[in-house]
Amino acid sequence: MIEITAATMLSIVIAGGVEYSVFDVGSLSGADNALPPGTIAAGVSDQGTVVGASVLAGTDADFRAFAWKNGTMSELMKPAMYGQSQAFAINGNDMVVGVTFQLGELLPIGMSWTSSGFPAILGDIVPQDVSDTGVIVGVAPTDYTGLHFEAAMWDTGVLTTLPGLGGSDSVARAIAADGRIVGGATPAGAVGHQAVVWINGKVASLGTPGGPTSEAFDISDSGRVVGHGRTAAGEVRAFMADIDSGGVVQSFTTLGAVDDTFSYARAINDANIIVGTSNTQAIRWDGAGTMAVLNDLIPSGSGWNLTHATDINSIGQIVGRGTHLGKPRAFILTPIDACPGDANGDLSVDFLDLNIVLDHWGALGGPGDVDGDGMVGFADLNLVLAEWGGVCR
Repeated sequence: MIEITAATMLSIVIAGGVEYSVFDVGSLSGADNALPPGTIAAGVSDQGTVVGASVLAGTDADFRAFAWKNGTMSELMKPAMYGQSQAFAINGNDMVVGVTFQLGELLPIGMSWTSSGFPAILGDIVPQDVSDTGVIVGVAPTDYTGLHFEAAMWDTGVLTTLPGLGGSDSVARAIAADGRIVGGATPAGAVGHQAVVWINGKVASLGTPGGPTSEAFDISDSGRVVGHGRTAAGEVRAFMADIDSGGVVQSFTTLGAVDDTFSYARAINDANIIVGTSNTQAIRWDGAGTMAVLNDLIPSGSGWNLTHATDINSIGQIVGRGTHLGKPRAFILTPIDACPGDANGDLSVDFLDLNIVLDHWGALGGPGDVDGDGMVGFADLNLVLAEWGGVCR
């Protein structure tokens, strides 16, 4: 991490409500492509590598897995026999997991990619997350209709299914560093999932926000679980729950929603910052459950509408999707106090950032406004030069 100087701290104070720089991850089909669904970011590593899927140009609109690193997007390799691919998660060693599939087929095939992009077939698992030790969790089909699945774990080539709550299906969504796994499972005789945790192969329900259903989507290494569920009034609300090492719930808190509509929590980092969506806006909740709309925390004039936040890493970078200048795109947000002068979200300050500032000189906010004061000018140039060569990892 580079040193935060007094000049940098001044720029942060000037920024006021602006807390993040925002950068367009791009598209495998070029900057002008507006073909939906565009580019979708699913995960971000602590090193700032973003993974997801991007539509290709052309009439077939093929969907391909990508990795974005240091400002460059690359298509991940795939077996030539499969036309589509999508990446869902990345660990601290740049191991990426996802699926490959053919349009019209009922069952996708699990995949992993190394940092060099080399692919490996995992088999009958749809990965959802991967630990730093390479343990993968997700779902595996129980039949070949494509309708019934059960939670599964892949470890060094061995696929193991996880016990459910006695109902028809289950899904594993995330794994913590200590091996605790969270997701959802249907209880016997019920319809819909309840949030669950698996510890040493045993499953336990985490409860709901008061209604019949819930599902956990992520867990921090300290044991805070986030997800969403229905309240007693039938509303869909994000939640956070603290569990102990044995999986016993210590607290369960329902989170707020924009305009009292709906909310979903998708990810949490070890600073207990939670991200998700509410009423088609990307949302952040802090450790106390206070909600903020991410569109309100980026420079004005950016051209962005941030609709979904999907992941957050240890330094607080957030990825997700929305529209940029009307085109469907993935974004990466970087806290302006985490990497001062970084205009393109690659966690370094160099010629790329200088060019962005110069290209947008005189603009009212938007790209190049690295200090968040609403204007691209000498203050931004000075900040980039003051932090030149910094690497924020």
